[in-house]
Amino acid sequence: MPCRTNCGVLTIMAEQLLYDDGLVQLSDTGVTLRRYYFPTGAAKYIPYTRIVRVGSRRMGWLTGKARGWGSGGTNVWMPFDPDRRRKSTLVILDVDDLIKPAFSPADPQRVLALLREKITTH
Repeated sequence: MPCRTNCGVLTIMAEQLLYDDGLVQLSDTGVTLRRYYFPTGAAKYIPYTRIVRVGSRRMGWLTGKARGWGSGGTNVWMPFDPDRRRKSTLVILDVDDLIKPAFSPADPQRVLALLREKITTH
């Protein structure tokens, strides 16, 4: 019997993009940190349902500002960001794991507000 409707067509629901600065992307369902894994530069996706808490701290030269990629302290991992030295705020995601993903968005106040809103609704 021949196909009559939507034959071979894959329908994908588009996610709403809430924030994207080129390195960090927030969508309806989670956070994507581009250039996260060393040395491949692959992205890491974290669904909001995995995030227990969101925090932030001011970065200094010894606490992340001088770090382009990797650990900026004892328990955080930061994706590659060549402009981190020009930024001042580190956003930390507690995913109930030993290592916490952390990143320095271009607009930290907006990102923190969006994250807190998404975390409380999930």
